[in-house]
Amino acid sequence: MPKTIYHENDNLLKITGLKNKAEDTFINDATVTATVFDANGDALTGETWPISLAYVAESYGDYQGTIESAVVTAGNTTGTVTIVVSTPAGHYSETVCDLVFADRKCETTAATQTIDIVNAANSPKAMSGDEG
Repeated sequence: MPKTIYHENDNLLKITGLKNKAEDTFINDATVTATVFDANGDALTGETWPISLAYVAESYGDYQGTIESAVVTAGNTTGTVTIVVSTPAGHYSETVCDLVFADRKCETTAATQTIDIVNAANSPKAMSGDEG
């Protein structure tokens, strides 16, 4: 199911519970980045990509970063976010998630939208140590 990015709003991108499935351990020391693309595969303007997602202190593999409101989503209805994870142990994962770009509705008043990507790089192939 696509995640929603709201036009002209800060959007919080969260990864929850990043884990090395082969070792059954949470990954708290990864470098995590994200890039948002339009439906044509072009990176959106208004940001220097990729953005970094910082480890959330004392969490179990949680990372977050902000897609700033300056990112130009107008004129787009769909796109993708590519999340890249690399670890000091040499593991690498690249995950692509579908996005929908939309206007914020009147009933929604929060200044920042949270986009949860649960276990985005938590696949046996991605973090098993088989990839280099």
